[in-house]
Amino acid sequence: MNSKSTHPFAFILAVGFALSSMSVCFGQAAPKPLTQKPLTQQQMKAFYKKACQYWHLKKIGASQAKIDKVLAEVKEYDDYSWKGLRDAFLKPFAGPKKSKKTKKTELRNPPIGLEKCWYIIQAPGSHSRRKPSPLCIALHGGSRGVGNPGQAISLMGNPFKSKGCILAAPKVPPNAVFAEPISAKFVKEIIWEVSMDYNVDLDRIYCAGHSLGGVGAWYMPLVMPDLIAGTATAAGNPAAVVDYEFLLNTPIYAVHGSTDIQVSPDANRAAAAAIKAIPDENKIKDNYVYREITTKDGRGHGLPAPVVMDMRDWVMKKKREFAPKRVICVCPHIRNKGEEIHPYAQSFWLAIKSHGFRSKADGKIIGPNELKITFSGSGQLIVFFSDDFMDLNKPVKVHMNGRLVLNRIVPRSAKFLLEHIEETRDRGRVYANSVVVSGN
Repeated sequence: MNSKSTHPFAFILAVGFALSSMSVCFGQAAPKPLTQKPLTQQQMKAFYKKACQYWHLKKIGASQAKIDKVLAEVKEYDDYSWKGLRDAFLKPFAGPKKSKKTKKTELRNPPIGLEKCWYIIQAPGSHSRRKPSPLCIALHGGSRGVGNPGQAISLMGNPFKSKGCILAAPKVPPNAVFAEPISAKFVKEIIWEVSMDYNVDLDRIYCAGHSLGGVGAWYMPLVMPDLIAGTATAAGNPAAVVDYEFLLNTPIYAVHGSTDIQVSPDANRAAAAAIKAIPDENKIKDNYVYREITTKDGRGHGLPAPVVMDMRDWVMKKKREFAPKRVICVCPHIRNKGEEIHPYAQSFWLAIKSHGFRSKADGKIIGPNELKITFSGSGQLIVFFSDDFMDLNKPVKVHMNGRLVLNRIVPRSAKFLLEHIEETRDRGRVYANSVVVSGN
């Protein structure tokens, strides 16, 4: 996010309320289907080029007049179906090329709070811009504000690099640990920045960490489950914001030394037991592995190389799914800070906004243009729509807690698409629009 950003969902909320003011439900006749034609390949490329121009202007702090000019030019694409557009937006960033650095790199145009934050970037020797490469975020061990990214590369990053991954190893932000919102924000900025310089496979972004980094490797996919395709965490306890049903679509391979006296394995054992106790229908088989090991390290805190290879091989088989048939979205609490509510509560095409403590939404795609959501707690839900898993030329139905809360055409908005991607730092989130529905 840039320094002028407000709340991550501010624009989404505004769009949703505007849409909600239109006639939507309860006995009203649905509008006739539209007859919008799909974009041609040439139009998709032109759309993406304009999108990249918009993001570049935002990054360099260009005038609002220049930004508005691009938004006016992309409005013509609202009148087409966007099926297949996501593939175009996953292509290498079509903007001014930057030098590919392989040493300490500070964020360019950093958001507030991330000034002088830096990371190490490395690409495998066979890297080519013509072939997308996976990206591994390697998180180092240490303590609050302290640690060496080089340690993360040598211990966990290099095995991923040997399999063709680009590596990015951040230094933990000052006075922070990796399991905090500021660190998640930093990782998103790194992914956004690296994907501008390299041909990153945005559906194969992995996180790996040991000790302090292991805690972070637990945390990152929990606060950005629709961005991280899989995580390998070692000798680090689960981040204290976990409601484990949220892991439905989050592949995690966790390892801990059985005799670890530096970081006790008790929290990982409890997490494994809690996940095992989740009903089978609320989890995906073989999406979570917990393994205890014996190490030669006298503290029991080490990580043998063969174990890292096993973790890498398991994780790198995972790939992000754009629109899972079922998502579970939970507003977790922060156990080590009492009953404080965590700011992140989103899962793929569903998010909870203005939520209450422990609010939970269970969403399912039950038909070609039909969603069913069970919601408990308080707050508002944001539902995202895309031509890649719906036909937005036809009315969309959303049922919540047994009530029909939406039954109408959801218009496409190129402005929404560009602003949403710029806000979330994820070109894979190619949603045509969103609607806010009340959870009360």
